Amino acid sequence: MQRKKKKKLEDILAEKEAKKMASLDAKAAEEARQKQMDTPEGRAAEKARLKKLDENSSLMLAKDMMGECLQDLISTLGQFS
Repeated sequence: MQRKKKKKLEDILAEKEAKKMASLDAKAAEEARQKQMDTPEGRAAEKARLKKLDENSSLMLAKDMMGECLQDLISTLGQFS
């Protein structure tokens, strides 16, 4: 049975520091995103993003229910716009 090599103290400290920095970076990014969401523009952008997701999910559901004929209809309507 082999013994596991022990890490050097410098390596352990470097790993802890790297984890700490990664955690701080993630926290700063989250705070920046949250701050952006507190502005009227951020709220409008989030609302538009959620609306787009809802429209896409509704379209996918309709495609599943109606099959290929819906795809033909969408491509036909796309030609008129």
